Amino acid sequence: MSVYRLTVSQLNALASEILSQAPLADCELLGEISAATLAASGHFYFTLKDAMASVSCVMFRQDFSRVAQRPQVGDQVILRGRAGLYQRDGRFQFYAQDLQLSGQGSLWQQFAALKAELEAKGYFAPEHKQQLPFLPRIIGIVTSSKGAAVHDIITVSQRRFPGIKLQLIPVAVQGPGSAQDIARAIKIFNHLNQADLLIVGRGGGSQEDLWSFNERPVADAIYQSKIPIISAVGHETDFSIADFVADLRAPTPSAAAELAVPVKAELIAHIQALKQALDRGLIQEVANSRLRDQAANRRLYRAWNQRLAEENQALDALVNRPVLQSPLQSIKLRRQELLSLTRDLWRAEENAREDCKRQIQDLSGKLELLNPYHILQRGYTAVLDQEGKILSRLSQVQKGSMVHIRFIDGEALAEITDLAEPS
Repeated sequence: MSVYRLTVSQLNALASEILSQAPLADCELLGEISAATLAASGHFYFTLKDAMASVSCVMFRQDFSRVAQRPQVGDQVILRGRAGLYQRDGRFQFYAQDLQLSGQGSLWQQFAALKAELEAKGYFAPEHKQQLPFLPRIIGIVTSSKGAAVHDIITVSQRRFPGIKLQLIPVAVQGPGSAQDIARAIKIFNHLNQADLLIVGRGGGSQEDLWSFNERPVADAIYQSKIPIISAVGHETDFSIADFVADLRAPTPSAAAELAVPVKAELIAHIQALKQALDRGLIQEVANSRLRDQAANRRLYRAWNQRLAEENQALDALVNRPVLQSPLQSIKLRRQELLSLTRDLWRAEENAREDCKRQIQDLSGKLELLNPYHILQRGYTAVLDQEGKILSRLSQVQKGSMVHIRFIDGEALAEITDLAEPS
C-alpha cells in the first residue's frame, strides 16, 4: 500500500478543494454570535456557536455592507455562505455572504432575565450603594493572579499612592465553577474585615469569557458585601450584572485603580496648604492679641491721668477757699488739714497706681491665656477636620474619619478608630 507524501501547502490545498465541494460549498448556518470584531478594512470577523461547538467566521466588506442591521454579541443569526480553509494558516472558517438576524441568543436571554429579576428585588437601587472610602488603608482584589488585570491594578495604585496596601485573593474568572470562586473570595474578604474597598473584575474577552460575572452567586455576594465594591469587568463597552450591583462600575481594571486611590502628591500639597493657612491664622491672632493689649494699656493710662487731674483740681479748690485767706490760726489749721489731705491724696494715688498695675497684670494674663501658641506649649493639641475647622465635640467626628492634629512643632494625620463617651 503506497503512502502519500505531501507538503503542508499541498495538504492545505487538498483540504480546501474537498471543502469547496457540495454541500459545504453553499449552505446555511444557524448559531449565536459570541465574539465579533469589525476590522478597519471593513471585514467583519466573528465566532458562531451553539450548545456544543463554535466556528470562526468572516464576512468580507462588500458582503457586510449589505447587512441592514449590524449584529451584536448574543444575537441568533442565519448565515448563507461556504465552509473553507484559509490555506496560509490552515485555519478552518466559514465565509458568510449573507446574514439574517434570527433573534437573541440564549446567553442574552439569560442576561436579560436575571437583570430584570435583580432589578425588581432592588439589587441596583441607588440607596443600596455604599460610599467609597476617600483613602482606603487596604484594597482587596478579586481576580486572576495570571491576567493583565491584576498587573494593571497594582501598577496604577502604586503610581498614584506609593505604599498603598493591596491584598489579592486569586480566583478563576471564567469556566465552570468560576462564579462560585469569585463569590467565595468576596465573602472571605468580608469575613476577614481588613480591606476598606474591593475591586472585583477581569480583563476583556468574549461574552462567554465574561459570563461568570453575569451569574447569580456573584450578584448575591456583591449585594451582601459590607465592604464597598468597584466592578471592573472587561472593556468600556462591556456591561455585566456585577457592574449593575456593585457600588461603582469602572470601565477597565486600570480605571478601577484610579477611582479607588487618590494621588498622594496632591494630598500632601493640600495638607501643606492647610498648614500654611493655619500658621497664618495663628500669627494673625497673636498680632491681634498684642494690639488689644496695647489698647488696654492706653485706656488705663488715660484713666490714671484723668484721676490725677481731678485730684489736683480738688486740691486747688481747697487751697483757694476764703476761710484760708484770713486768720493766721485758721491758716495753720487749714494747713494741717491740707497736709493731711495731701498725705491721703498721695496714698490714694499710690493705691490707684497699684490697682492699675494689678488690672494691667490681670489683663495681660488673660491675653496670654488666649495666645494659641502658649496653649500648645502647655501640652495641648488642636484637632481639625479635613477642611481645617477646629473639632471641639465628640459628635463632630465619626469612626473611620481622618483628622489633623496640630502640635507646637508640626502636624499629624490620624484616623478615628474608636469613639468613647466620658465616663
